[in-house]
Amino acid sequence: MIRIFVLTILLKSSIIFAANMNIEADELTLNPNGTIIAKDNIKINYLEHNLKANILKYNKNKNSYAASDNVIYNNKTLNYSLYADDLTSLSDFSKLKAKNAVVITNQNSYISAKHIKKNFTKINANNARFTNCRICKNGKLITPIWQVSAKNIEYDQNETNIKFKHAFFKLYNIPILYSPLFSYPAPNIKKQSGFLTPSINKNSNLGYLVTIPYFYNIAPNYDLTYRPTIMTSHDNIHHEAEFRYLTENSQSKLQFNYVKENKDLASYFKDRAISSNDNHNNKWLLKFTNNLRLSNNYNLEANIFETSDKAYLERYQSNYLNLYKSNINLNNITDKQEFYLSTTKFNEFNSTNIKADSQYNLPEISYIKSYILKNKVNLEHKLNFYNYNASNVVDRQNFKYSAYFKQDHITKNGLLLNYGIKPEARFYYNDEQNKSSSHIDSNVTLILNSKYPLMAQSKTNKFLITPNVNFIVSPKNSNSSKVTNLNSANATLNYSNVNSNNKISGTDLYEEGMRINYGINKQIFNEYLKFSNFIGQAYNFSTQEVSRSSGIKEKFSDIVGISSIDFPNKHSIKYQYKLRESDLNPYEQFFAVSLNYKKFKLQLSHLNNKLHLVGSSKNKEKFLNATLEFPLSDKITFSSKYQKNLLAKSYSKNSGSISSSNSLTIKGQCLDYIITFDKDFINTSNSENNYNINFTFSLKGL
Repeated sequence: MIRIFVLTILLKSSIIFAANMNIEADELTLNPNGTIIAKDNIKINYLEHNLKANILKYNKNKNSYAASDNVIYNNKTLNYSLYADDLTSLSDFSKLKAKNAVVITNQNSYISAKHIKKNFTKINANNARFTNCRICKNGKLITPIWQVSAKNIEYDQNETNIKFKHAFFKLYNIPILYSPLFSYPAPNIKKQSGFLTPSINKNSNLGYLVTIPYFYNIAPNYDLTYRPTIMTSHDNIHHEAEFRYLTENSQSKLQFNYVKENKDLASYFKDRAISSNDNHNNKWLLKFTNNLRLSNNYNLEANIFETSDKAYLERYQSNYLNLYKSNINLNNITDKQEFYLSTTKFNEFNSTNIKADSQYNLPEISYIKSYILKNKVNLEHKLNFYNYNASNVVDRQNFKYSAYFKQDHITKNGLLLNYGIKPEARFYYNDEQNKSSSHIDSNVTLILNSKYPLMAQSKTNKFLITPNVNFIVSPKNSNSSKVTNLNSANATLNYSNVNSNNKISGTDLYEEGMRINYGINKQIFNEYLKFSNFIGQAYNFSTQEVSRSSGIKEKFSDIVGISSIDFPNKHSIKYQYKLRESDLNPYEQFFAVSLNYKKFKLQLSHLNNKLHLVGSSKNKEKFLNATLEFPLSDKITFSSKYQKNLLAKSYSKNSGSISSSNSLTIKGQCLDYIITFDKDFINTSNSENNYNINFTFSLKGL
């Protein structure tokens, strides 16, 4: 190999940047007229430019190169490479021309043409094609799966778009669409305004649904996505707009859906009694979420949900609930204190009203402060206040304060003790249908918690057995108001709260009287698995004023437990149960399995709940949820989801719902296919059987 340092000296006087140039070749010929001819393994390095070829001719008079035979030009600054049969260029590479050339960007996008020109940062190609698919195999050009063929393609690294003139979009070389002029984001642009991948669905009620979304990149930190969905069977359009806003301290999202039902669509729903009947054609949905981080550990959170009526949810939402909650919450959480100030609105849709029944907690305040006193005594102050209003008919205020003194102690033989005293005071005011009442009460609760862990070990296993007993004493008849609301849900006994001091959540009710909670937790460990089992029960020396379905109404509560097996490779099995205390009959059972092996995934859960409703033992609820995902090959994945919810009542026919979703994903080097079939069946007095078929393909690079 010959390094041409002589060339550098000869050109130094005529090209001022030649000192930065390095040329290498296996063979070099220097002609008397100043022309240089290089052959084999030629390399030119100049600033950010690199050129490789097997034949090179340098013309001193024109100050240009002419390269051929496996030409490769690379620009490190502009992040692309050019492959060509022949190339001519100025010596500083500011301008060049290439024949039978392909440009490959840093995002693996291809621009190929018979003639390509480069002028500083701009690339211009005539009769060219663009694709993100592989265009060469075994050294030969092949037809890509998809491509855009255009009379002219212009790509400028200083601009955000690649521009096409007289372009055809081709799929498997078959022309699909034509556009005289269009552009799309350049490979180095992360976000750019433009159309997103369209989708086509088939719905049993709405017919064919064609969605053509458009993304508008307003600024780097906020954008807007508009998704119009055309209902071809009813000549109607469903509009959906989503606005996102991001700053250093906040994140917000606003979604607004709207449809104005024409006579054909409104009559279709009315004639088939598919959903709630009403006389309003304007349907809408509003969702807003915001998380704002303020100074001094304060956070402001907002979650807003509003809709025109229940009919919109039934007709245009595949899964909807009968109760929606909107709230605004200001909180401050540190290691020693917690503060919450919130307002909440509950929108509840019943079977008869198309408009929601609104209930409010306005405001709701919670403050918790912790201290460590002498002798390692922990003190926790807790203050709660809320104002509750229901449709301007019910007005309630509840103020509650508690101070919890507790201390941990370990005996010499390893017994873990936690004992405490908890004084509480409450003011309650109720105004319902112009009848008002108020009450002030207070009580003191004594608490003793104990655990005695026992550990043993064999050659292969470790055993840990932990019996626990909780003894609580609080006044009887402390729930003087006898009134509940959405702030306190009915007590629901389960394995996670059987040992708690108060099994009734919220601030307006207490678990009262003298009571004992007891249970035992067993664990077995080895290198292959971890087995855990817990069983527990509570005993209250008096009965509670709670619902029968809570599991703690009688003196002896129902028995609750959970067993689980966890494997190192993320497999798990869990069984959760409730046994009726009177006959040890399991009336609630939950079973879940999760299997993960390489790319194979299976998740299965089943709930069987025999509800405690008055006057009947046949009321029950069954829920089954299954998810399966496994690869058929390296590029094809099949997934299936099945969900069944059955609610059977003794006074009516069975009711419930079944939904399933099956999808097939085919991933290619530049094109993904997703075929989805969804089916929903709702068994009510007006049975509904809906389905959706969705075919989507995603072009990588577009």
